[in-house]
Amino acid sequence: MTGRVVECPIDEMNRPRGAEDAQLRIPPTGPEVGTLFKGWGGGLATCRKFAPTARNYTASKLMSQVGLRVSEACKLDLTDIKWDTWGASASSTSATARAPAARARVSRWFR
Repeated sequence: MTGRVVECPIDEMNRPRGAEDAQLRIPPTGPEVGTLFKGWGGGLATCRKFAPTARNYTASKLMSQVGLRVSEACKLDLTDIKWDTWGASASSTSATARAPAARARVSRWFR
């Protein structure tokens, strides 16, 4: 947009206060995120408490693939997530979503 490439998402202007020793933080790659969710999804079958683990997994999946903020994901209700709208895909409607149309589609979540 400005023609300048920022080396780190936390540059000098956006660095938290009091963090002079902040390290260079590079976002994870797509395969690394895929490995995280594949392992996490596999652990759902053997977890001790299924409901909180499934809630955290689903919220994280929505935030990573749809782009919801944490505050938006916290405000979602079960009725806001349309699991069967497009067959193998899902949609989410958030009243405070940043997308112009507050509907987002996520295709082929649970392969």
